[in-house]
Amino acid sequence: MHIRRFITLAAACLTPAGCAHLDGGPGDGGSAAPPVGATDPLRTANFVDAPGPITARGSDEVGPVPAKVAPAQPTIMTLPQAVQETVLANLRVRAKGEKIAQAEADFTTASLIPNAQLFADYQLVPLQHTDINNQAGPPQWDALVTVPIDWLLFGKRVAAMAATNLGVDVAQADFADVLRKAISDTVQAWYDLLQARELAALAQEDLTDLERIEEITKKQVDLGGAGSAERDRVRLAVLDARREARQRAAAAAAAKAKLRPLLGRSAPDADFEVRGVLTVKTAVPAPTLEEAVALAERQRPDLLSDRRAIAQGRAGVARELALGKPQVSIQTGLNYQVQRRITGFPDATLFAIGLNTTLPFTDRNQGNVAKAGSLLRQSELTYKADLADVRSEIEQALTAYRTATIAVTEDDPSTLEVAKNLRDKTEAAYKVGGRRLLELLDAQRAYRDRVRASVSNSTDFWQSLYKLNAATGSLRGAGPEITNP
Repeated sequence: MHIRRFITLAAACLTPAGCAHLDGGPGDGGSAAPPVGATDPLRTANFVDAPGPITARGSDEVGPVPAKVAPAQPTIMTLPQAVQETVLANLRVRAKGEKIAQAEADFTTASLIPNAQLFADYQLVPLQHTDINNQAGPPQWDALVTVPIDWLLFGKRVAAMAATNLGVDVAQADFADVLRKAISDTVQAWYDLLQARELAALAQEDLTDLERIEEITKKQVDLGGAGSAERDRVRLAVLDARREARQRAAAAAAAKAKLRPLLGRSAPDADFEVRGVLTVKTAVPAPTLEEAVALAERQRPDLLSDRRAIAQGRAGVARELALGKPQVSIQTGLNYQVQRRITGFPDATLFAIGLNTTLPFTDRNQGNVAKAGSLLRQSELTYKADLADVRSEIEQALTAYRTATIAVTEDDPSTLEVAKNLRDKTEAAYKVGGRRLLELLDAQRAYRDRVRASVSNSTDFWQSLYKLNAATGSLRGAGPEITNP
């Protein structure tokens, strides 16, 4: 299968079915990704005309004033669109895909029948005068063709084709695993950016609230209802909030920078903004460990690659054993003797046939046979080790998902509402002088911390859900996913 066709088919499987969604997609506002092959608006504005060279100009020079070009508006990206860009444009995925083309080239090489060889010469040429009384030679022209046949006699070509054909299967499974990991990284980075954006907006909202409280405090100080210490205290709170807002904005920019290369983009490409919500309405129960492990054994491409590598190792042993057989070729051709001038007999055209073979007394390819056997044992041990790692990964993913589910279904709804009521009541009482500034700031801080925890818990839930899907091999469109209704 050609690499472009492989990627296109993978994209068709992965987008949008390769992601778990809530009400049409937890982070897409209910919109679906465009079909593969359709014009993708995310990739239509990636390049702009390069500016002309910058030249020095004197103050007395007059030239045309360049027109101001409005910056391009950022495109809106949903999670399915981010996954689609990863499938089609991620550079590391595309680089790994070339391994398939290389494996296919190896198969083509192994399937080729060895070339015949042509031997032509002119021999027995006298270096002195020759005639019937002074004979030498006579000279002879030879044209011989050697055709190897050991590839047919001992099945060398068939054994090599079997091994390299399995190599193509291994390369495809390896590519699918790289794609699975890239999609998982994209999903995690996408939710990191969504979380960072939400926290940045929360920090800005908190700054606005504190600035409003600062104005209220100033009025109370002017009216004698509060001391100057409270004005200084709220001023410090505002400064802290401004620093927090800057840090959160920087964190959002860093999260976007982390996501960008996963999409196959770089800084000069068109800007984008993510669109989605972190709200969790329902959460399905986690599967048992044995169910998840069984699902991973059926679907994980890295485990599939290991099993195919074992089969390839067995085929490799058979190939090396076949290569230890003799090299055999038949030789046939024509000889033409130039003898009339020397012997008096007519010139003669003769036919030649022969057999060439090696005698495998000492070299029977023992080293490569032993190496192939070692590679087979290595593949078997690698499969067992990977299976143990997968089981450990699934255990951790299940624990994280169960913990995140408890956080979003039991902790957040009640505590967030309590913190919000406390803040509103405290602020209302502070306006009429019934509460001190420290009480209001504590209530404001408690509500802000609770909202941040809620955002983090929702992010952890979605990321743990997708990590569990990735751990079971469900983030590549290969089978059922653990999804939320």
